[in-house]
Amino acid sequence: MNSRDYWQKRSEDRFLKAEADIVEAQKTLAQSFERARREIQSQIDAFYGRYARNNAVSLSEAQKALSLAELRDFKDDLAAFRKLALDSMSTFNLELENLSAQARVTRLQALKCRMDAVVERLYISQRELIGGTAVEVYSDQYHRTLFDVDQYTGFHAEFARINDAAVKRLLDYPFDGLMFSTRLWRQSEDLKPQIQQLVNRMFVTGKPPQDFADELAARFGVKAKEAYRLLYTESAYMTEQAALDAYREDKIDRYAYTSALDTKTCEVCGELDGKKFAVKDAKPGINYPPMHPWCRCTTVPVVEGAGQEGERFARDGDGNAVEVPSGMTYRQWKEKFIDAGARDGIIEVEEKLGKISQDEGRLLRGKKETAIVYGPDGSTLFVKKGGERSVRFTRREIDLMRGGILTHNHPEDTSFSPADINTLRVSGLAEMRAVTRGGVYRLRPPVHWDTAFNTREKIEAEYARLEQLIEPKVWARCEAGEISVAEYNRIYQHQVVSALAEAFGLEYSFEEN
Repeated sequence: MNSRDYWQKRSEDRFLKAEADIVEAQKTLAQSFERARREIQSQIDAFYGRYARNNAVSLSEAQKALSLAELRDFKDDLAAFRKLALDSMSTFNLELENLSAQARVTRLQALKCRMDAVVERLYISQRELIGGTAVEVYSDQYHRTLFDVDQYTGFHAEFARINDAAVKRLLDYPFDGLMFSTRLWRQSEDLKPQIQQLVNRMFVTGKPPQDFADELAARFGVKAKEAYRLLYTESAYMTEQAALDAYREDKIDRYAYTSALDTKTCEVCGELDGKKFAVKDAKPGINYPPMHPWCRCTTVPVVEGAGQEGERFARDGDGNAVEVPSGMTYRQWKEKFIDAGARDGIIEVEEKLGKISQDEGRLLRGKKETAIVYGPDGSTLFVKKGGERSVRFTRREIDLMRGGILTHNHPEDTSFSPADINTLRVSGLAEMRAVTRGGVYRLRPPVHWDTAFNTREKIEAEYARLEQLIEPKVWARCEAGEISVAEYNRIYQHQVVSALAEAFGLEYSFEEN
């Protein structure tokens, strides 16, 4: 039996099985977030149905006290919420105690408490789902690894029984600096004020809830992706811990780090590919996977007799499946399929500004977004019309953008969105521009995309995190009458993108007309 082929195939099979289990759990996770979003939207709609005048509820109306009958109903809700709080790690219990002690409760306080209860139920269910999936993945991967090792080396009498309590304690390992339960709790505590800020804006602006439905969905969408990242990371950790425990059980002394051979692999994991370590020295995040969130790396045991050449699955620079020698390292793969095909001679964007400025003048007249893409030689590659807030590109169109410039109009006069930044990342553009009535926003990619900022999900999560920090401060200026609502949107989004650029090495600027 060819040793390398054997272990490579077994590691791929184990990884794919674990990923399939995670994807299945993700479906349940996504459904629970959607149910929670609909419930909160229904609560907001019901609030408006009860208190709205001319399809609007003012902040002063929202801050009126509940009637005696409404207060009795709310006290009944509080009794049910207390049972929920017993299973929570958040500040929800303290919130309930404070409201229970109050003789006067406002309509807005009652609405907030009911929305918070929905979020509490959501994250308690996530804790059960993610934790349960991780434990199930561990059990399956532990036995699979033992079987693979024993099939190769010879079966011993029986597999070791899994200690369920010890497995569950693995969830308390502080991967990425925080325990699983703490990271999950922080996500729930992040979502509550985001929903509250959204509701407050409804009342201050006097707009109906329908105008904010898309933003509410977007907030839940970001948090669902964060939960998926947590699900993936925890399950990946448990997958690799199961393999490590199986190595120990079968007296395997060393393992070899195995990186995925494709363009999604980060430099840190790439440098570890093929390196061998002692099992006793294995440390997640140091020399053992997962090295970071969304890590797709695994390990294979180092067993006597290994060394014959076989084939290993990989992807070339265009994403096509290729077979490479099983001994090929990540660095060798990158040199052959990526570096050798890198495009040279990208011309400076300043040489094309004259032509672009003329086109951008025409873009300003549009009420919907339109994108113009220029090639590295300055020629116009294509024009793509979109909707009021976005332009969608095909995979083929994105491939054409490498080394070029994309300019497009933003009818709302705001800076770049998470979708814009991700398009800059995946396309290989030299520059992205957003045209507004006030001027032009310009964004150039970093020399290297940071591993904390190199996927659509990571970009959206970091953007949302900074929004949560920055938006309330700018909104306070709006409420104080210092700036208009239109200025508020432009200012806070500009500050968010500026912070992202500074943190992750993007080149960002704004040129006034």
